[in-house]
Amino acid sequence: MNNKHNDHQYGQILKFIYHLEPQAIWFSLSATIGQTLTPYLSLILLGLIINAVAAYNQSTNLVALISIIIPVIIVMEIAVAYIDHRKRVAQLSLNNQVARQINQKWTSVSNSLFNDPSFRSRNAEIDEGFAYEGTFSSFLTANFAAIINLIVALLVAGAGIISALISKGDRQPELARIANGPAFVLLMLILLIIPGVVAQYSGHKSSAIHNEAVSISVQINKVINYFMNHVFNEPHVSKTIRLYDQGQFLKRRMDSANTDNFDVNRKANFKASLYGGLTPAVIALTTAGAYLLLIVKYLTGAIPIGTIVIYAGFITQLISAVANLTNQMASTTVLTQILVKCIGFINMADPAASGTLPIEKRRDNKYQLEFHDVSFKYPGAKEFALAHINLKFAIGQRLALVGPNGSGKTTLIRLLTRLDKPTSGTITLNGIDIQKYNLHEYQQIFAAVFQDFKLFALSVLTNVAADDHPDRARVQTALKIAGVAARISRMNQGIDTPLTRELNKNGEDVSGGEAQKIAIARAWYKDAPFIILDEPTAALDPISEYEIYQHLDDLIADKTAIYISHRMSSTRFAQRIIVLNQGHIVKDGTHHELVNADGLYRDLFNAQAQYYTDERIAKERQNADVLYS
Repeated sequence: MNNKHNDHQYGQILKFIYHLEPQAIWFSLSATIGQTLTPYLSLILLGLIINAVAAYNQSTNLVALISIIIPVIIVMEIAVAYIDHRKRVAQLSLNNQVARQINQKWTSVSNSLFNDPSFRSRNAEIDEGFAYEGTFSSFLTANFAAIINLIVALLVAGAGIISALISKGDRQPELARIANGPAFVLLMLILLIIPGVVAQYSGHKSSAIHNEAVSISVQINKVINYFMNHVFNEPHVSKTIRLYDQGQFLKRRMDSANTDNFDVNRKANFKASLYGGLTPAVIALTTAGAYLLLIVKYLTGAIPIGTIVIYAGFITQLISAVANLTNQMASTTVLTQILVKCIGFINMADPAASGTLPIEKRRDNKYQLEFHDVSFKYPGAKEFALAHINLKFAIGQRLALVGPNGSGKTTLIRLLTRLDKPTSGTITLNGIDIQKYNLHEYQQIFAAVFQDFKLFALSVLTNVAADDHPDRARVQTALKIAGVAARISRMNQGIDTPLTRELNKNGEDVSGGEAQKIAIARAWYKDAPFIILDEPTAALDPISEYEIYQHLDDLIADKTAIYISHRMSSTRFAQRIIVLNQGHIVKDGTHHELVNADGLYRDLFNAQAQYYTDERIAKERQNADVLYS
């Protein structure tokens, strides 16, 4: 049953490899056959030379033999070297194709699957497996090559062994009875079987030790990777480390993890090497036994002396091939499992991205979105983040979402943009459940600036355009609307200046507020029907915030805008305000209506208004009255 399971896994892996890079299989196959056959030619040549020398009168035949076989060996060696080169190139291409498949999975899956702990843990397990066990090219070099090697050995060496077994001699009758009897055949079979059994045992033991070490190392490496990627290499963390004098404390944690990892692998390698040494020792003993048996055949006159070298070499090759395959199958079980998991990871179903309907392309941006009794609970949470939301977004309207922290504002946006899927209820676009639309196409109708936006260590131009073929003039306009064009123009390469020096020494750093403006420029550049601004001015000073609001008409134009803010004074730019509290919509109206009515909105507004001067409060209310009267 286990063998059938392994055969299925091998077939699955080979099918996957063939789909990505078929040349990797063909050149691996050709290289293995060539590398396997060459030693046999050398053995045959050596044995025939010894026979010719022993015969004394075969010098002419010997010269002819050498003049034929040696050029064949040379040509084969050159061919094998070339094929091996092509094999290595094909295997590099294979690994590159696999990396592309994994990257494609990461960048194309839905956000819900992306954040699924099982998805991320499977990828981490694959990364660890590739680091410790090897990749698909390792499978071709190890298991696949071992199988081909054994097949060639069985065909070539098997013929020689059978020839040796059936050869009869009549010299020295006592030895002849042994050499020509069934006991001789039984001894030869035992010599062939024992290395395979020992290799299976040692490989299984070594694999078990190695697997245990890997499972422990995976946990330790999580700690090491955390410190390396999220502590020591994060610029914003360095301030905390230094101000709280945490450097040595954290270093000790890191050093301890590295020491534990070293100890685990050192002990595992020592134990595995003890078992791994069994197979070569047994092969050496069985090879000696094969020589003794063949010498008996020679003494009886069944075979010439040079043929001992040929047949003994054949037997050694076959024993090594059997031992290598059984050892590989035992020791590379984990590699096989990792590769199968990788294939499963690449082909993992993504229920949240199962929609197939295309999005209707409309020049008038008339996309109608509506929530129908939508509720949502985060995995593992006891309370609903949103409950029974019914909300229709008016086309071309500026809508603000306000409420205390944890009221459900960002969650509503996540559902709207299909970063999460409702627990119950439906959201429709032009009357159709948004889950039925193609996920990528659906998300292209939104441009968003989130609180936790991310800029990349690429040029300003690329960050804004998010495209390999940017419209430079449009990027300049976007930066101007976002109020950051003047700052970018002062950079050493203008819009071609890389952000940060992480990937380019000529890069420049920008402040948090400047970064936020670049993110706003990116949202405008996309020109999507819906624009979402989640605390878009949180990192801006009052003057910069005012400049953004002055350009709000240019930023939003005829789009439907959804705005989240904790600064209640800024909501005057919205035509409609939705007030959320504990996952429910508690108020819906204009700023003027809500600020003059009892309720949470007025409480929130007044709580912040105390930080303004009386003149500012009066001006805010006057502006609201003018805007919404």
